[in-house]
Amino acid sequence: MDDKVFELLEKVFIELQDTKKEVKSANSHIVRLEDEFHYKFGILSDEVSLERKDITAIKEKLEVIEKKIDKHDIKIQVIEGGKKKTI
Repeated sequence: MDDKVFELLEKVFIELQDTKKEVKSANSHIVRLEDEFHYKFGILSDEVSLERKDITAIKEKLEVIEKKIDKHDIKIQVIEGGKKKTI
C-alpha cells in the first residue's frame, strides 16, 4: 500500500475516533438535559394542578358569596317596600 494512502487512512481513522468521542459526549449531555427537563416538567405539572385546585375552590366560594348577595338584595327590596330612592 502506498505510504500516502496509508497516512490518509490513518488520519481518517483518527478523525472518526475523535468524532465518535464527541458524539458520545453530546449524547451524555442530551440525556442529562432530558432528565432535567422531565424533572422540571413534573414539578411544573404539579404546580399547575395545585393552582387549578385553588382556583376551583375560589370560584366555589365566590358563587356562595354571589348567592348571599342576591338574597340580601331581595331582602333589602322587600324591607324598603319598593320605595323609590331620592338622589
